[in-house]
Amino acid sequence: MTQRIVVAGATGYIGSNVARACASAGLRVRALTRDQSRLPGDLKGAVEPFVGEVTQPETLRGLCAGADVLFSSIGMYIINRRPSLWDVDHRGNLALLEEARRAGVGTVVFVSVLRGREMARLSEVAQAREAVVRAIQESGLRYLIFRPTGFFNDILHFIPSICERGVIYLPGDPHVRINPLHGLDFGEEVVRTLATGLPNNWIRSVGGPEVFTREEIARMAFQALGLPPKIRHLPLATLRIGATAIGPFNANFRAFLKFLEFACTTPDMTAPLIGHRRLYDAMVERAAHEQAARRGGRPTPMTPGARPT
Repeated sequence: MTQRIVVAGATGYIGSNVARACASAGLRVRALTRDQSRLPGDLKGAVEPFVGEVTQPETLRGLCAGADVLFSSIGMYIINRRPSLWDVDHRGNLALLEEARRAGVGTVVFVSVLRGREMARLSEVAQAREAVVRAIQESGLRYLIFRPTGFFNDILHFIPSICERGVIYLPGDPHVRINPLHGLDFGEEVVRTLATGLPNNWIRSVGGPEVFTREEIARMAFQALGLPPKIRHLPLATLRIGATAIGPFNANFRAFLKFLEFACTTPDMTAPLIGHRRLYDAMVERAAHEQAARRGGRPTPMTPGARPT
């Protein structure tokens, strides 16, 4: 079993769950964070924090010292204009790769996107991450690249949106099939893979244990809230017009709209099934939390391992 793993992105949904799974399995985890106070409460004391920023490579010196594995899910998950996708998803991950190479890390584990090469023709989100995949392949280091379908935290934004607006807007094809993945199921799969041994180098697509259409997911969200479904279908042109209009002002936003366009038009966005955690259970829990908060109650704080924070 690997003795020490560096987790970059440990305050995000994916990285925090990978750190959680690794710590539970007895690995020594060094967690990269821009702010130590942002580590989820259950990880404080369970991991060794390392404060640094991937956009400032000088702050990463020593990050990988003594480590066997570097794991990175670092990427832009907001649509601010700055920093750019290329600053974070590309150059930030290359800075991590260089630090791993300098420290003699044996294996690099990286999270790209499902159908990344196809999507790269349309969206800079995939272009940036696929450029990192190529750099890892050319680095001479042993590597494991995951291509997940999508994660629960990508789906659960439906819940507060319904509470606020009472309706869901679905652009593109509502019949696209996807099997979203719980972050902790993914983290446990990373641990299992490292524990059982790897081929020299490989790339693997993964998804959750249940397959749904986008329409079914939207209806489940209303069901979890105990509300009748109100779903409005939007033509794909809505995304394309939006991407064209916003592009000159916010390249990041444009890239995410083009990412969504690909996901909304590719009929099958599924991958081999792993894990056991159910999306509806997470929806019910998130719905209860959201409804209690809106009533002014004191809901139990949500744990990042169960749903996004």
